[in-house]
Amino acid sequence: MKIISTTPLQAPDVKVIRNVRYQDDRGYFEEVFREDRILNHPDLLIPQGTRFTQCNESSSIERVIRGLHIQVNPNLTKLVRLITGHIIDVAVDIRPSSPTFGVASAVELTADSTEPYEDMVWVPSGFAHGLFILQSSRVQYFQTGYWNGAGEVSINPKASDIDWSHLPPDLLAKVTTLLQTASMSDKDKAGMSLAAWRQHDLASYLG
Repeated sequence: MKIISTTPLQAPDVKVIRNVRYQDDRGYFEEVFREDRILNHPDLLIPQGTRFTQCNESSSIERVIRGLHIQVNPNLTKLVRLITGHIIDVAVDIRPSSPTFGVASAVELTADSTEPYEDMVWVPSGFAHGLFILQSSRVQYFQTGYWNGAGEVSINPKASDIDWSHLPPDLLAKVTTLLQTASMSDKDKAGMSLAAWRQHDLASYLG
């Protein structure tokens, strides 16, 4: 794994990680994940003792929203990559004491095997994560802890107290359209607002 750059998004703890692909006339080879390169990268500020323990994959048809999801106890950090398709990856800061509490970060990702790099999204613990699907897509993500249903919470992406205003206008327009038209699970529709989250027992795990 050779990381070219780490670019902060609207909440600067969320970053786009650009990783090298080695190309020739046959195609490309990529080291998708190396724990030592990730855990020791100076821009990611990872707590000592962190380990990646699980990898998940989802497949979605177009015009779907998955999320916004957060797990605490253990608090999960995620490394998200797009395998096929076209998505907007979204992370909302829900750390109660954070100066960017409520701020939405987002980046548009398109799977393109001709590029000499791959962009992945670093979503640290304390951020509710979601996928806004523009075309049928497969997404994979590594996480620093096992799934724990008792620590899982959904934040409704349509909650009025999420701050989308920091997104570039073209990206905000796409997000707004999907919020109005995309399919969501019943669980995600029942997700809470940020105000309700502040009062939730699990919010104390994020400070």
